Amino acid sequence: MELAWVIPIFGISAFFALALFRNYLPWQGKYIAVVAALLAFLGAWVVLLDLIDQGPALYHYPREWFSAGSIAVG
Repeated sequence: MELAWVIPIFGISAFFALALFRNYLPWQGKYIAVVAALLAFLGAWVVLLDLIDQGPALYHYPREWFSAGSIAVG
């Protein structure tokens, strides 16, 4: 779960790679985008499986979102 921040890096790096090399990779750029999407998908699965493996949280910190009179949401 500590590596969840890496998932958007794949898309951002693919964007900059395609923007910088657009004249040199007219049709091969599609492979860069597809590989970045697949890596992000696999990274999301790794994070999800790690989250499932950790089990439920030990601590719960409730936060009141909204209250009006005797009605409280959250």
